Amino acid sequence: MRDRVKIISLVLSSLLVSGLQANVITLEDIVITAKSDNALMDTPASISVITADEISSMGVASLKDILNNISGISLGLNGSSVSGRQNISIRGSRAEDVLILVDGKTLSGSDAQISHSDFQYNWVPINSIEKIEVIKGPMSAIYGSQAIGGVINIITKKTDKKFSGNLEIEKGFSAEENGGDTQNIALNLGGKVGEKLSVDVSVQKQTRDAAYRDNRVDDPTTLFTDESKVTKIEGKDLLSGMLKIEYEIDGTQNIYGSLIRGDEKRYLYKTQEELYYDIKKYVESIGYFKDFSYATLDFEYSSIESDNGYHDFGQSPYYTHYLKNQTLKANATIDMFDNNFIAMGAEYKEDSYDKIYSSTANQSKNFSGKINNKALYVQDEIEIGNKWTIALGARYDYHEKFGSHTTSNINAIYRLNSQDRIKASYAEGFKAPTLTQNSSTYILTMGSTFRGNDDLDPETSKTLNLSYEHYEDDLVFKSSIFQTKLKDLVTSQKQTTGAYVGDYLYVNIKEATMRGVELELSKIFFNDLQLDLGYNYLETEDAMGAELDFRPKSKITTRINKTLPFGIRSTLSAIYTGPQKNGTTDIDGYTVLSTQFTKEVIKELNVKVGATNLTNQDLKDNPYEIPARVIYVGLNYSF
Repeated sequence: MRDRVKIISLVLSSLLVSGLQANVITLEDIVITAKSDNALMDTPASISVITADEISSMGVASLKDILNNISGISLGLNGSSVSGRQNISIRGSRAEDVLILVDGKTLSGSDAQISHSDFQYNWVPINSIEKIEVIKGPMSAIYGSQAIGGVINIITKKTDKKFSGNLEIEKGFSAEENGGDTQNIALNLGGKVGEKLSVDVSVQKQTRDAAYRDNRVDDPTTLFTDESKVTKIEGKDLLSGMLKIEYEIDGTQNIYGSLIRGDEKRYLYKTQEELYYDIKKYVESIGYFKDFSYATLDFEYSSIESDNGYHDFGQSPYYTHYLKNQTLKANATIDMFDNNFIAMGAEYKEDSYDKIYSSTANQSKNFSGKINNKALYVQDEIEIGNKWTIALGARYDYHEKFGSHTTSNINAIYRLNSQDRIKASYAEGFKAPTLTQNSSTYILTMGSTFRGNDDLDPETSKTLNLSYEHYEDDLVFKSSIFQTKLKDLVTSQKQTTGAYVGDYLYVNIKEATMRGVELELSKIFFNDLQLDLGYNYLETEDAMGAELDFRPKSKITTRINKTLPFGIRSTLSAIYTGPQKNGTTDIDGYTVLSTQFTKEVIKELNVKVGATNLTNQDLKDNPYEIPARVIYVGLNYSF
């Protein structure tokens, strides 16, 4: 039965891909993140996939800019904006409720520990990304804490052919009056080194000059100084690299490993570009994979670190955030039964966080914490006749602080025919407070004083989702309605009584609710024009019925891909972000347009020109900024 379903999926997929190869999702691909054995259209979950070709056509500079093109994902803030920083939100969740993976490895959740940061969106070179899988809604039954809002898995390229590579060079010219220019150079090499060994290497150097506003008052009696120059968009200098190695023992087993290194500097503008944050990132992993034909085994150890040094305008670090997580996990799949595909695993994870002040006078503010978590999970994907697939999942966590916790989900898909699917799901989420939130020894003073709390409870969620999806050779349509209820949310609350009057204490609040609708349409016209549309509507409320801050009520994404005369490939995109709240303040909606044109001038050499924020939209009246128009030119050579 499962083979018959796969054949139908492959036929539909081949028709879609033949329509417009550059941007149509390859539906025959298995969704790795969902731990499923079915192709995309038959995976019982709410999923979006972005391919390397789509990323190339966007002209974007970071993961969050890529994800902003997906329906159901919006840009928000981590407490407040610092010089253009924004974070992603899936269906109204907070950024720290979204689990980000690289090839299945959990990245350090810096956004949850470092106020006003967006440091977890530049871990790997963009040119190394093969595709990004996004699962919307809780995945705690498989991935545990932090997957309460959804999972983003960055899957990097793996070359199994002869040695090949790709070089990209790009320069961007900003419409900002002061600063904002961009530069990018990226190199990707990989292939077979002998019969058994494969090596892939990616390197990227990316810079953006700080942009600032000239706040001089037009008054001849006012002395103009550099102090009136205020940073609009912070500068960025990023050097990242990745090395992947795989050794094939035989046709059924291999040993693999990877190294990721990143050095990222952020700059503010005071009298000149001056260092604000110095961020160093490290990923090391090694694993073993075995295929028994009816089952697979995968063992992996990974260590992920980030050192985030805060500088006082170019001086030595004032303090440094050290985050590290080490994970040892074993995953297995069993496909020996006719109508069952079973995925299971065990995991041990240790998280640590240290905040170290440089000056002796501040040593009393130092903080150090460590916590571990052990877990088991299992998911059984069951085929019932030729119409139904049911996926039942459960996870048991033993948290060093909170003890035992169990989460579960049930996903179902009903095949109306070869083209139409109805999907329904119920999922539970679980998120433990961070080390700092849940420790009374943690104190942070930045204007106001924030204190940890030993008596916090974990956050939990329950989500319902119902979807209808339709697939044709030149048309894909998806629609979903969903509701998520969260309880015991952790937030900082100003104290009016007790020992800490005037301080902010981390506490659990009662609940919050997010509900909404998502619509997606992809249509091919005349074999050389593709239209992608996305719309989502979101309602949010806290326990008092008030709307949650920085959750746009609506969002519309539009992208048109068209092959013009002389073989020029063109892309035009528009993203409308609807109205949102900031306390009692209403924030207006806005639209950002972008475009790109690409032409192959000689074999494997492409020239591109494009513009982001084409109309030079300025959000100076909003609580956050976006970069001004950038016109860029670039070369891309494959060899």
